[in-house]
Amino acid sequence: MTSEIDNDLKAKIQSLEGKSKDDLLAIIGAYSLSEDTDRLFLVQSRGVNLKTFKSHGEAFYKKIEPVLKEAICGNDGLMKMADGITVAVLVPTVLKVMGFAAGAVVPTVVVAISYLIIRAGIRKYCEGYPKPETAKA
Repeated sequence: MTSEIDNDLKAKIQSLEGKSKDDLLAIIGAYSLSEDTDRLFLVQSRGVNLKTFKSHGEAFYKKIEPVLKEAICGNDGLMKMADGITVAVLVPTVLKVMGFAAGAVVPTVVVAISYLIIRAGIRKYCEGYPKPETAKA
């Protein structure tokens, strides 16, 4: 990554550091609705109810979570270095899962998803992965 992109990622990580889970889900929801995440904050300041963004964020996150878990918790995933995973370490994996090019400017939604996973704790996030096969009758 170039230093400009590194600085952009650092700025995004810092800007989301203190955000609540609901705020992170709202950012993801704004993305899933193809909204510009910067506009989300304008909408918030005008008193628009964030429940819509949050619910869309939860739905989008659940939709991509199986692929995220495979990439993070699977045999080739990051779980093997669970104690050393930070948001910055997780971002490239989330970028890849979401189909964004590595080495480009990191979308805010990728940082928001990375924060949700880190805050849950990698070990807890990966608990029960892979899901046990259901018995066939």
